[in-house]
Amino acid sequence: MNKLKWYDKLYIGKDLDKVNKVISNIKKNKFQFDVFIIAFNSRTVELAIYPSYVFLQKYYNNEEFMVVGLASCKEEAMYLISDMLNDCYSLQNDYNINQMFISHRKE
Repeated sequence: MNKLKWYDKLYIGKDLDKVNKVISNIKKNKFQFDVFIIAFNSRTVELAIYPSYVFLQKYYNNEEFMVVGLASCKEEAMYLISDMLNDCYSLQNDYNINQMFISHRKE
């Protein structure tokens, strides 16, 4: 099972329906159609957009990710990343987005 950690103030796309059910299904490794996960890979420390179904693949079983956002499409995910960067600059006067998220996560 993949190791997903969750940001405590998750960014959610405005078009994503039934957010709690989506999160529950992701945690249970159930297929989610039209859900994109914005997450950091702990190994590369890069923020990326993933279709949620990729986490069902065996390749990701031993990888650790920190989920910081959920969106209903890739375009919405890109808008969320823009919001994240704006928030990051407002909070820290820089774009060190890793630092902003690392200090606020839950298991």
